[in-house]
Amino acid sequence: MSDGFVLFDANDRVILCNQAYASMLEGFGGSNFDAKSMIGMSVETIIRTQLQHGQLIPAEYGNDIDQWVADRMALHRQADGVPHVQQLKGGRWVQSIRLRMSDGCMVVLRSDITHFKERERAAELLSQHDPLTGLPNRRLLPERLAQALARARRNSEIVAVLLIDLDEFKPVNDKHGLNAGDEVLRLTADRLKGCLRITDTVARYGGDQFIVVVECGAQTADVGAVAAKILEAVSRPIAPLWTTDLSAPNVMISCSIGVSQYPRDGDDPGTLITLADAAMYQAKQSGRGRVVNRRA
Repeated sequence: MSDGFVLFDANDRVILCNQAYASMLEGFGGSNFDAKSMIGMSVETIIRTQLQHGQLIPAEYGNDIDQWVADRMALHRQADGVPHVQQLKGGRWVQSIRLRMSDGCMVVLRSDITHFKERERAAELLSQHDPLTGLPNRRLLPERLAQALARARRNSEIVAVLLIDLDEFKPVNDKHGLNAGDEVLRLTADRLKGCLRITDTVARYGGDQFIVVVECGAQTADVGAVAAKILEAVSRPIAPLWTTDLSAPNVMISCSIGVSQYPRDGDDPGTLITLADAAMYQAKQSGRGRVVNRRA
């Protein structure tokens, strides 16, 4: 069998197991390990041996290893046929299915599902990121913003939301085509990332709109500095890489930025984004290429 197989007696001691099962346990999978040596071993011994060899446990258990062992043994004894997934130290994922038989013995099938978890993770990443720019999209943005707000609440700090809308972007598409528009968006995303620290977030909100989340600490001065850098970066000339015409002129755009802040203007992602959006429209109406603060 390519899958792991183990048979436990009614007292949860190993009667029979194969090498594949041992290979999916921390501390039992070495090349010289013989699965037959596990015969007679109790479930608790198997669990504690895995822990001694670096088995990962959920962060919520902290250092309470005994509670983790107790919960794993309780899960084992349920034997309800429901698949349970576990991550190993080296990054592999395994799935176990336990079934209790009429004589009290238990069969456990253990499968390596790393490939499926990787595909699942890849699909999740694709669903949460903009395929054109690689930035987080509007599905992932509220989660990132909520995390920033949670940190700010704990530390009595400030979070700023900057909603950025490109000025005169439609004429780029109309005059140069969609490929040109895509190139402008990709380059803008790169320029925005270059304006930020590693703790900040930039996301594509949709169309030619981006949102930047700035974790400011206790000072708001950072917000103005970041906004100024963004205005300058976006307004730099863009070479027409979408054409082979060497005489084609550079493209020039600018952006309008609306700013809201936690805790001054709101304390949830939806409110802060809505207020930043309203401030951005004020910037548009005031002449574009500028920053409008929520309270300005």
